[in-house]
Amino acid sequence: MGKLQILKPTGTLLAVKLANRGRHPASRAVFWSDGKTEHDGQPENGWLLKVPNDGCLFWLDECEEAFEVPLHDAGNPRWRDLSYAEEPTEDDLFAALSKPLDIKRLQYVRLRLWWYGNDPIRLDRSKALPQKHEHNLREFIASLSTEAEPERMIMAEAYRQLGEFGSAVGLLEHGFSKCYQKTAYQIREQCGKKDRKVARLG
Repeated sequence: MGKLQILKPTGTLLAVKLANRGRHPASRAVFWSDGKTEHDGQPENGWLLKVPNDGCLFWLDECEEAFEVPLHDAGNPRWRDLSYAEEPTEDDLFAALSKPLDIKRLQYVRLRLWWYGNDPIRLDRSKALPQKHEHNLREFIASLSTEAEPERMIMAEAYRQLGEFGSAVGLLEHGFSKCYQKTAYQIREQCGKKDRKVARLG
């Protein structure tokens, strides 16, 4: 059964709610080549969230206070009227880059920006990343390591979407664990077709 999280983020006087959707059936998930996973058209709950009333961004693991309550207690007057935390907008994420971030938070923000850049392509409303998103993607690549298998895979996909197919294929020539082999094969096929568009996996 799902639960409701009550959060008191740092940097704001306001508390917010966050719906814990629980586990999603993998069979109903949509997986994309840029690493985005959607359930019923919605991404998974994020690590960086937003207080809608004042626009404050906060990291989920840096709240002053956090506790869970059962969904059947959602009408409790103590938190009934609290706003739900929101996902940051594209502008919020670009603004977040101006603040000091450790490497994992920096990679998170740049990855989410990549998703924003790809969303119009997912919906067939655009064919290529805007220039500012291409710049973000190059900065994201620079933060990754070829030593880590998941990062090497996402680097190959990033190079493919930038049209640098040789760099992408070069990264895919190294061996991958079984769980990554199907994705590596799909990315390699798209490179052969000179296809830069984000793709649905499967």
